[in-house]
Amino acid sequence: MVKAVTAVQMKEIDRLAQDEYGIPSTRLMENAGIKSAEEIQKDFKSGRACVCAGCGNNGGDGFVCARILKNYGIEVDIFLIGLVSDIKNEAPLINFRKAEELAIPLRELTRDKDAKQFKKNFCYSVIVDAIFGIGFKGALPKSTFDITSFLNKTSLPIYALDIPSGMDATTGTISPGCIKAFKTVTFGLSKTGFYRNPLAKEYTGKVIVKDIGIPTELLKKSNT
Repeated sequence: MVKAVTAVQMKEIDRLAQDEYGIPSTRLMENAGIKSAEEIQKDFKSGRACVCAGCGNNGGDGFVCARILKNYGIEVDIFLIGLVSDIKNEAPLINFRKAEELAIPLRELTRDKDAKQFKKNFCYSVIVDAIFGIGFKGALPKSTFDITSFLNKTSLPIYALDIPSGMDATTGTISPGCIKAFKTVTFGLSKTGFYRNPLAKEYTGKVIVKDIGIPTELLKKSNT
């Protein structure tokens, strides 16, 4: 049986890793982005990558992933589903700035005309989904729905970081427009939503669990 945790359990594990073991959130984010990029690079040695990022911690994972992919020699563009000014948490903001320092192109998708240009000029080999993470619940906002629906229609391989955007990590409930991933690179432990909903596999694709430096003791103590 696959060991899996709910969104609440995973958030508590992250908190304990930081508060009791002194592991900075920036280190966990860095490791998540590195491990994601490594997985993508196994399948793609060259080409162009489209990283779609949200303004939260999942977007921060995407910023790191973009940076590492560029180091691998893969061309990368970041598309932020929102405004840079909406990035409030320290860790994703730090990693946004690092990506900026490497001159990785970043465009904000906030208006209808932004989305139209995005679709019109879309020419990539692979897509990285870093829009929403395990905190997602409910329905995708319309602006996000328009983008994710388009990404699904491209038929390109999509790598979801931690969870496909639009899926509830605990229940597996799928919002209309949920990303249909080729692979889901999930961090620390698998998520219960991947297995509670029989339809989830159609959206997660192959689930790959990556160690991002969370102490083994915390992962072992978590409920299954």
